[in-house]
Amino acid sequence: MLTTNQEKAVVMLFDGRTVKKIAKELKVTERTVYNWKKDPEVISALRKMSNDYLGVEIPKLLKNQMKLATKSKSEIVRFYATKDLLDRADFVPNTEDKGESDAQLASEKYDELIRETAKARLDLQASAGDE
Repeated sequence: MLTTNQEKAVVMLFDGRTVKKIAKELKVTERTVYNWKKDPEVISALRKMSNDYLGVEIPKLLKNQMKLATKSKSEIVRFYATKDLLDRADFVPNTEDKGESDAQLASEKYDELIRETAKARLDLQASAGDE
C-alpha cells in the first residue's frame, strides 16, 4: 500500500518532475525518492497511470501510426511505421505456406521460356545442318 507521499510522488514522476523537485515539495530526501522509484508498488502505480493515460490515446496514436505507414512521403518512415504496427500486432509471416509466390512462378516461367528458346535454336541449327 502506497503512502500519501508516495502517491503524490507517483503523480509528480508521471508529470516529469525531477527527483530534486519532488523531494523538496514533499519535504523528504532525494535518496527517499530514489528508493521509492525502485519500490515495486510505486513502479506498478506508475505503469497503471501510464496505461490509463495511454488507453485513452491509443486509438489516436494507432491512427497516426497507420497514416505514417501509408501516406508518409519518406520511404524509411513508411517502412518503420509499418514494421512497428506489424510487430505490435505480433504478425508473423507465413513461412510454412507450400504455395508458390507470384515472383517464384514468374521466375520459373521465365526459366522455362529460356529453355524452350534454347531448344528451338538447337533444333533450327540441327535442321539447317541436315540440308
